[in-house]
Amino acid sequence: MKNTVIVFTTLLCMSSLLSDVHADEYANEPSSQKQLDAGSKSSVDDSIVGEMSVEQRKWENVLKDNLGGFYYPRYLADKKAGRSTAWDYVEDVPGLPRVLIIGDSVSRGCTMPVRRILDGKVNVHRAPANCGPTKVGVDKLNTWLGDGHWDLITFNFGIHDRGTPDEEYRKRLTQITTRLEQTDAKIVWVNTTPVPPGANEYVKGASERTNAIAAKLMQQREIPIVDLYAGVFPELGKYQLPKNCHFNNEGYEFLGGIVADAILAHLKQEQEFTRVFFAGGQSNAKPRWAAKIQQELEKAYGDRALLVHSYHPGAWLSGWIKDGQVQNNYRVDFLNPEGTGALQKAINRLEANGKAWKFGGFFWFQGEGDSGSVAAMDQYTDSFNAMLGKIKNDFGIVDDFPQVIAVIDGNHAAKYDDPKNLAGRSRAAVDQMRGVLISLGSADGCGYVDTRGMPRGDAWHLSQPALAELGAAMGTKCVELGASPSVSSNVDAEAK
Repeated sequence: MKNTVIVFTTLLCMSSLLSDVHADEYANEPSSQKQLDAGSKSSVDDSIVGEMSVEQRKWENVLKDNLGGFYYPRYLADKKAGRSTAWDYVEDVPGLPRVLIIGDSVSRGCTMPVRRILDGKVNVHRAPANCGPTKVGVDKLNTWLGDGHWDLITFNFGIHDRGTPDEEYRKRLTQITTRLEQTDAKIVWVNTTPVPPGANEYVKGASERTNAIAAKLMQQREIPIVDLYAGVFPELGKYQLPKNCHFNNEGYEFLGGIVADAILAHLKQEQEFTRVFFAGGQSNAKPRWAAKIQQELEKAYGDRALLVHSYHPGAWLSGWIKDGQVQNNYRVDFLNPEGTGALQKAINRLEANGKAWKFGGFFWFQGEGDSGSVAAMDQYTDSFNAMLGKIKNDFGIVDDFPQVIAVIDGNHAAKYDDPKNLAGRSRAAVDQMRGVLISLGSADGCGYVDTRGMPRGDAWHLSQPALAELGAAMGTKCVELGASPSVSSNVDAEAK
């Protein structure tokens, strides 16, 4: 489907609140990397640092390393004066989507209005830099993305690339776009606003040139565009500073309103999908365990979370797959894509009701049986990954998805310390199986919850309260990992 270009031109009611910097400061903002790096750096006062959480201190260190000699001293001055800034540490409100804004000083000017407009609806973060040209974006993007999950990312590069040759701009912007797509966030391009003749940044036709290159790329990738250029063009005389690429406070309120509306519109699209999760395993993977997982998913996604659960006592991993291929008629029968498996039945019901779906994550509590065979444990990782690969192939899942593993253990009674036997399993064998599961849960995009020390009903099985505790922990872990849904076969590409 063709890309949809979004233009918001409705004039918003302007807030009387000022932005985080004054109009005269906008006029003097740097428009080259040399200016950004110029100046000296100091540090946040110890008295201020002492009041910060560990996470906030980490953020302050990132800012110190990335804001540069122009912006960092100004940021410190604002902090000492008690003023809010676009780069303030954001303490997320649980349950709200996380949005990251990447861009230059124009996007910086928009950040505070966007944050204010979306207060209580979205956690709005800003990249820890005035992001400058695409060359810097390629080098610094991973730092800006950080370690957290993003539901939506807006990005722009243009004014600082006014002197970049077309092919270089296209190449670097493609690299940046590809990396952003790997985050599983909804990606939204915000194009470059006009630069008036007489401005230091003015190069005839530069904004139009970079916008055209970017528009073609975004259309190819089916990434939506927020057209700030067209949105603000009729109002330049009112909102843009004289002979300057920057805007006055009212101008940033106007631009921020356009960006905020776009963010809400695209988040709404994402929220309309049902996230389908699967939870399975051996006899420990009982309904109470799955019910607690479902509760945690519903806290994050409401009624748009659907957990498909299947557990089968005594089933080794080879009972779920055979020769690296998921069976279509085996006794577990949850993955049969021909319509008889539990997962396919759930998907069929969604589609019959006209609902789009995306695969959100995979929960696994299995391995007790496999600990009885050295060969089974040696093959476990390859077999497990083969099963996941088959799931992706059969159900048209394009991207990776979070995997949360329960790490098995046995009874901690005195007899369990006997190296000879635990229901036919040696201590060394159980520990080997635990190592395999921990390794699987330590891979990128994965997590694990260890059952060691949890109350048990017998040598292998957790008590009912422990199952509930484990399910809640695994559901929380999946949400923390970002349980961002992957694209499924029935989702229109434009809605990605």
